[in-house]
Amino acid sequence: MGINNERIEHLKSGLGVVQEGLQRMEFDMNNKLHHLEEALNRLSNMLLSNLESSNHDNHHLEKQDGGWRIISSKSAKLEFPHLSGDNSTEWFNRVEKFFEYQGTTENQKVLMIVYHLEGEATNSCSGFIGCYRKKDT
Repeated sequence: MGINNERIEHLKSGLGVVQEGLQRMEFDMNNKLHHLEEALNRLSNMLLSNLESSNHDNHHLEKQDGGWRIISSKSAKLEFPHLSGDNSTEWFNRVEKFFEYQGTTENQKVLMIVYHLEGEATNSCSGFIGCYRKKDT
């Protein structure tokens, strides 16, 4: 019976050591989790302040599960409109919508249009581009 009591005491002390180790691990994990939450909050605050200071309207914030989620309203990649046929008014309207969606600056608009012109349209606008560049300088 003495041997069994010794074994039981040995097991109890071993169990105590294991429990202490688990408590230390739990404390360390909670401490690391706390530091991680602080870092995520700092990062989230930086991101939110950058987003709020930007001039683009293509993102908005949505509250979710005690935090904020950034939602992008740009869900599709648009291709630059092609001029087909003689309906240039319709093409210009589509190009303006493209520029608005993409947030294209005024300085980039003419250069993008010229880049996408093909055939005789390229030759027709070369004089216009020279005038446009002189106006900007």
